[in-house]
Amino acid sequence: MANTNGAGYRIDMRPPHDRDVQRNRATRLINCAVSSALLVAVPTAFGSYWGRILGGYELFGGLIGFGIATYLCASWIPKRMLVIVPQWTAFVTTNLFDGAVIPYGPGLHCSHWWEQRDRSGNYPLQILTNNFDVSISTQTAAVTVTGAYEYSISLPYITRAIGLDDTTVERGITTFMKSFLTSKCAAQSAEQIRGSIDVLNRNLADEFMATEGTEAENPSSMERSYGFRTVSVVLNSISLPAAVQKTRDAIDTAAALHQVVATLFGVTPQELVTKLQTHQISIVDYNSMLNRAMAASGNAKMTINVVEAAIPALIAKLRLA
Repeated sequence: MANTNGAGYRIDMRPPHDRDVQRNRATRLINCAVSSALLVAVPTAFGSYWGRILGGYELFGGLIGFGIATYLCASWIPKRMLVIVPQWTAFVTTNLFDGAVIPYGPGLHCSHWWEQRDRSGNYPLQILTNNFDVSISTQTAAVTVTGAYEYSISLPYITRAIGLDDTTVERGITTFMKSFLTSKCAAQSAEQIRGSIDVLNRNLADEFMATEGTEAENPSSMERSYGFRTVSVVLNSISLPAAVQKTRDAIDTAAALHQVVATLFGVTPQELVTKLQTHQISIVDYNSMLNRAMAASGNAKMTINVVEAAIPALIAKLRLA
């Protein structure tokens, strides 16, 4: 069940269960029971037979055979006919005859003794996180969108995840996000997009909800194609490229300094522009006050040779004029 109460898209995860995978459990149970019975019966009968042949020691031979059978059961049954899988883990064996891959979920299970197994057959099912960033073009400037993609190996499709690595997931989510964001943002300006991350997250959730369980190309389809389940996708930030951001910061700083200068002159920023255009305030006076504003804001270092009382006196004079 998908949950869209928070930002982006997220599903409600439940612990994986062995019933999520398909295999013939009945034949494995029968094979395990028959093989176990034979492991006990054959050595016991063989020992009893040779005890009788060697002089009537049928019981003694049978006990020796039963001891051998006990050893064989203790050695073979746990290693060759049972599979014990911890919680949030899957185990995969390989049929020695046809090479088929057989998955097992958490719990204790019977298996065929001819299934090959080793430590590399363990696959963790915990949630993994992949951080991504994609750059897209807008009507005014390129923007970089960062986010996080959470995923896990899908137990029902685990056989499709064998042999794949994180780069497959990273490539898939990056391709999808670039296509999705381009379709949503290409007709907007960079400023509009920077303020619409919540809207994009809702659109992202809607996109997943609309295509959930279908063959549409999105990260959900990675479960069917590659064996990875999408747990959540969320956009974290939208920023301008470093060079563009530096220019934008410079513009913002200049506007802020102009505000400070206007305050020092005792006028509004627009009134200050008018006074400069009509030469009521000279460029020299403006630059002098700008230097003071830059020094006060930490944007520049300078030596102030003018008596500090001149500034409030100037402001008072302008206000009385």
